[in-house]
Amino acid sequence: MYKIFVICCLSILCGSCGHYPTEHQKEFFRQTTTSKAIESSCRGSDYNRYVVYLPGGYSLQKPFPVLFCFDPHADAHIAISLFKYYAEKHDWVVVASATLQNGLTQDEIFLYLHQLYGDVKDKIWIDTTHIFAVGFSGGARVAALFSQLAPVAGLISCSAGYYPMGNCVPAVSIAGTYDMNYLETQTANNLLNQSSCRHIFLTFEGTHQWPPVSVLSKAIDILQVWRIGSTEFLHLPEGKSQFEKEKLALLTRMNRPRSDSLWQLIEEVNVFLSIYGDVPEIAPIRKSYDSLMQQNAIVAMIDRKIAAEKYEEEQQTIVRQAMGSRPIAWWTTMLNQWQQGVKNDEAMQAVYKRLLAYVSLLSYSYAQAAIRQGNWPAVQYVLTVYGLADPQNADYHYFMACLYTHEHKIPQALEELKNAFHGGIPLAKALNDPLLLELKPYLVSQ
Repeated sequence: MYKIFVICCLSILCGSCGHYPTEHQKEFFRQTTTSKAIESSCRGSDYNRYVVYLPGGYSLQKPFPVLFCFDPHADAHIAISLFKYYAEKHDWVVVASATLQNGLTQDEIFLYLHQLYGDVKDKIWIDTTHIFAVGFSGGARVAALFSQLAPVAGLISCSAGYYPMGNCVPAVSIAGTYDMNYLETQTANNLLNQSSCRHIFLTFEGTHQWPPVSVLSKAIDILQVWRIGSTEFLHLPEGKSQFEKEKLALLTRMNRPRSDSLWQLIEEVNVFLSIYGDVPEIAPIRKSYDSLMQQNAIVAMIDRKIAAEKYEEEQQTIVRQAMGSRPIAWWTTMLNQWQQGVKNDEAMQAVYKRLLAYVSLLSYSYAQAAIRQGNWPAVQYVLTVYGLADPQNADYHYFMACLYTHEHKIPQALEELKNAFHGGIPLAKALNDPLLLELKPYLVSQ
């Protein structure tokens, strides 16, 4: 059934763009303002909504490249804000779903993606040979599914490992150095490196969040080079100039490597080789890189990184098995050890931060499931762990408000809810939550 559905969608969706704009595309253009985020809904499905950004240069003189964006909470405006400057500079259409989010079934995701892509093609004159997709966390998994449905030429997977289900799309994966999904993204990258799938892994200093605009723009630029072809890119005046500038900078740094930024240098060289690895002009970089990798300090650093990631993987397994089975005293000892490691062990600091974030995510998932089941003793246990691992988390405070409301402890519930609001939880969520019905009179009066 699933395979038949995908094959049918591919036959419907993968046609080339026409030579001239359609009447629907002309009508949409007349009714739409450029350089502005416009809310729209799919024809025949008002529930399936999205936000589209047409750059100031958009016209009906040619089809435009398009970037489809997916946020795990369907926050389309966040996605648009991250890419609108790139869209203006390079004449891209940006489309961000306001419907696809965490919690949907795979059948629902495919249905909404099918409707979204069909509606965008109907309204906007896009170049169906020049489609990129990007997503963050759960949105990255949606973007990966979209790449199996539509003729996606490049994928950006943020904070989630990319595991191709069928055709392998050229991809850039991105994760923060303190992201609990860093290890998953790194592991997926290692597997892709063993295949013929073109892929790069970029990192930035941050947690589980959308990457900075500069990193996202770099990812799009990489996919652009791959789409053109690195040899063809170097034939372009701007391409040759960019290549020579980057090559000279890397050669200079490799000849005088700084001990405090060795790993960053290695990552940058790896990215450079992945982008331009099939052109002969890369030879000086490859030679210097091979020499650099023989240095004792580099070998030792790589060994430490491998050992640290192995430790992280083992600890993730331990805490997954411990949730619900280990006493709170065990969790207190374990989490305190990691928190002290963040403060005192510079070499392992990122690993300990990621492990604490991993327990936070685990606690969120278990708390949500326990609340749905009405298992309040389990809720209390999980939230105790959640509070030990991530006491400032807004979702933790929101869940605590639900627990206290269930126990009819109204002052404590209101205090927790205030902390949740300060952390970014919207008032509307609390007002519409049946678990907080007892608090509604207090919230409405404020």
